[in-house]
Amino acid sequence: MEFMGHSQTSCYLTASRRQQITNKLPVLASLPPLKPTLPDTCPTPYPHRRSLTTLAYRPANYYSAAKISPAYPLTHSQVDSRAADTQLSEICGLRVPSVYSAARNALYTRYTPKNWSDSNQRLLQANDRAQKDSECLAHDSIRLEKELDDRTKMNQDDSTRRLGDKICDITFWASELDDEIGKMLQENNDLLRARRIAEKLLAESENQLHVSQECLYNREKRQGLDLVHDEVEKQLIEVIFVVVLSFKGSALFRSAV
Repeated sequence: MEFMGHSQTSCYLTASRRQQITNKLPVLASLPPLKPTLPDTCPTPYPHRRSLTTLAYRPANYYSAAKISPAYPLTHSQVDSRAADTQLSEICGLRVPSVYSAARNALYTRYTPKNWSDSNQRLLQANDRAQKDSECLAHDSIRLEKELDDRTKMNQDDSTRRLGDKICDITFWASELDDEIGKMLQENNDLLRARRIAEKLLAESENQLHVSQECLYNREKRQGLDLVHDEVEKQLIEVIFVVVLSFKGSALFRSAV
């Protein structure tokens, strides 16, 4: 136990076994008053003479004590300097207070075991609540993780199924399109072949037209009773008419194609 006003590394020398104290120091009340010190100087070496409100290293004790029991007087825990147990003793020339008086001077907070027990119970309850909240949070996190995992798998399966359906549809329509393209190419080839045949027939019809026109021209050279409008002349005129119509139809077909 270190004394009030001294550091934790202070070392106190014990008295020699051969040394015998024959007299005691005078009572504190008989000592002359100390001179007032400046604010920036070291505190007084007599902790039992210091006020409770001047504890620079424990500023919250005064307020804590007043908060616990405001009606309790602050001077009640102060040591009476005129009591016999507050007399100083001399050890190797060092003036130190007795252990009992130093222990009494340390009890400035005036907390009771009940206060400590209540505070400890509150801390335990707070820890229990925090532990329960942490367990609930961990359970909710695991549950949410499982739900998200299941939802992700379900969405992935649904997406895979839909993609498979789309691939099947695309493959089907691609095959249908290939079939239609093949049919269109076949029809185009048929049309080209029909066009070549039609052009060939038109070329042959043109020869027939020339022959029919030449026959009619030669029949016009007849004289007298030979100028007969017979069946041959009618057939030649019909052939010429058909060939001319075929020429017009082929011209329209070429313009359309």
